[in-house]
Amino acid sequence: MKRFTTLLGSLGGILTPVFFAFAQQTQTNYITNFIQQIKTILTTVIPLLITIAIVMFFIQLIMFIWAKNKGEAEKTTDAKKGIMWSLVALFIMLSFLGIIRILQGVTGANNQGNIDANDIPIVTF
Repeated sequence: MKRFTTLLGSLGGILTPVFFAFAQQTQTNYITNFIQQIKTILTTVIPLLITIAIVMFFIQLIMFIWAKNKGEAEKTTDAKKGIMWSLVALFIMLSFLGIIRILQGVTGANNQGNIDANDIPIVTF
């Protein structure tokens, strides 16, 4: 429960500036502006998370080497688990990023600006 509370508080702290900016909008297209704010946050946060995962991998690798040289079996096992989980996190993040890039290429949504209403297909019955 404590982790959930901490996560919720962190998320609220991250999104608070977005909500303030969203509240100050005078345009009629609030949803587009909100999505742009979320996109701005995500384009900043995603590389930061990938960097943290890479740094954690190297920290765990150094801890593994030191523990192996000292002959400490318990610390060696912990470092192996840390290396494994940092690689799993990197794999998942980069896989999602790759899937998103593939979908952007297939659908033609390569961050080329706003979508015109005439570009959206209409189904009529």
